[in-house]
Amino acid sequence: MRSINWKSARLPTLGVAAFVAGFLLAPPGAKAADEAVCHSDAFQQPKAPSANKVDYLLVVDTSGSMDDERSRIAENIGSFLDRLPDGVDLRIAVMPAHGTSSKYSGAFLQAKKEPYVLSSKALSKSDLRKHLIAKMKKVVNDLAPAYGEMPLISLWNGLEGSKLELSKSRGFFRDDAALAVTLVSDENDVCYKEETLNRKPPLTQRDEERARQLWCKVRVDGVVRDFNAELLKDRISAIKGKNPVALSAIGYEDLARIPVGRNRYDGVFAGAIQLVHETEGRVYELADRDFSHAMDNFGHFVSSQLEAKTEFPLSHPNNLLLSSIVVRVDEVVIAHQYSESRNIVTPASSGTWGSSIRIDYCEKGSDQPPVDPPVTPSPTPVVVPPTPQPTPVVVAPTPTPVTPPEVFGDPIVILPTPTPIVPPEVFGDPIVILPAPSPSPSPSPGTAGCQGIFCNVFGV
Repeated sequence: MRSINWKSARLPTLGVAAFVAGFLLAPPGAKAADEAVCHSDAFQQPKAPSANKVDYLLVVDTSGSMDDERSRIAENIGSFLDRLPDGVDLRIAVMPAHGTSSKYSGAFLQAKKEPYVLSSKALSKSDLRKHLIAKMKKVVNDLAPAYGEMPLISLWNGLEGSKLELSKSRGFFRDDAALAVTLVSDENDVCYKEETLNRKPPLTQRDEERARQLWCKVRVDGVVRDFNAELLKDRISAIKGKNPVALSAIGYEDLARIPVGRNRYDGVFAGAIQLVHETEGRVYELADRDFSHAMDNFGHFVSSQLEAKTEFPLSHPNNLLLSSIVVRVDEVVIAHQYSESRNIVTPASSGTWGSSIRIDYCEKGSDQPPVDPPVTPSPTPVVVPPTPQPTPVVVAPTPTPVTPPEVFGDPIVILPTPTPIVPPEVFGDPIVILPAPSPSPSPSPGTAGCQGIFCNVFGV
C-alpha cells in the first residue's frame, strides 16, 4: 500500500479540481488546498491465494544516530506480529545498510549465537522479540565513505549471486513466500543523487559523493548502469514473481520535521520513499516516533497481501473529515463505511484478485484551510434627495405700447416696474430686481447737444 501526503507528492486525480478551486477562492492569507493535510492510501489485492508464508527483512542504517530508533522498532515487533493471520509461517532477518566494500552488504546480521533467520515456527513471540532487539542493537558499523547509509544498494547486493543463494540456504527468500521489507534510515540513501536542499554538501557528506562514484553502478544483463530505485524494483519483481511484495520505509519525509542538530543536507529518505511509492508501499515519518502505530499498520498491510481483504486501515489515524473520504476500486468510486474507533474503511465491494484500491481523505482541524463564516454585508444607505420646491414663475403683464414722437420710428415698449421675486427660503434672502432708470425727456429736434438714452444710437 502506498500513502501519499499531498504536501510532498503529486495530487491524486480526485484532488486536482478541488485544489484549483481552493487556490482560486481562498481568502488572502489562507492556505492553498495542497497545504491542507490530505492523504491517499493505495492497496493491492493479492494476485492469487498465497501459501500463508512471509519473509520479513529489515534493512537498517547502522550509523550511531539511529541507535535509539532501531531499538524501538524492534521493541514494537509484537504490534507487527499481532496483525498477521493465525498460523502464518513468518521468517525475520536483519540486513545492515552497508556499502559494497563491506562484507556485510547484502548479508544477514547475527548478534550472538541466535539464528540468522528467526522463525515463528521455531521461536515463541517473546523469543522472536528478544532476538530481534539484539540484532537491531548490536549492529556492525560501516566505515567511510558509506557510513552504513546505503540500504538500497545493500538490498540489491542481497538479491544477487552467492549472497542470494546463501540467504535461501538459511530459509529466507523462499520461492513460495510473500516478501515484506522495511528500509530504515535518518538520511537519504547515498546512491540517490537528488539532494534535499540542492546546495554544496558539508565536509561530512563529501565522502558520500565518493561512495556514490565507487559503488552506485551495477551490472544489468552485462551492461554497467547507474543504480536507481527503478532497477531495484525490477529486481525484486523478477525474484518474487507473482508472490506478494510489501515494502515500507521509516525515515524523514518532511524536511521541516527533521530535528534541530540532525543533518538537513540530505535528511529526507528520498531514495527509499521513491522505491516504496513505485511499489504501492507505505512510508512512515521517523519524526512521529510512534513505531507501535507503524509496525501495527504495516503488519495489517502485509496481512492484506496474503488474502483478499474487505477492510483497509488508513495510514493516518482519527481526526478525519468524514465527508472527504472517497474509495475507488479499480478506478470506480465505491460506497463505503468508516469505523472511527478502528480507523478502518470497509468498501461495499473490494474487487477481486489483483484489484487496486485507493482511499483519498483529509484531516480536519487547524491544519485545514480556514473557512470563514459568511458575513452579511451591511446595507448601503440610500440617500434620497429632498424634493425641490418649485421656483415661482412671475409672468410679466403684457406691456402697453407707447407711441413716441414720429421721428423715432417703431414704438418703444416701456416695461412697468416688476414685482420683486421671492424664491423659497432654502435659497436665502429674497432677491430684489431693481427697475431700470426712467429715461430723460427726449429733446425736441434742433435742440443743442445730445442727451438721453438714444443719443449714442442715433448720434443726435
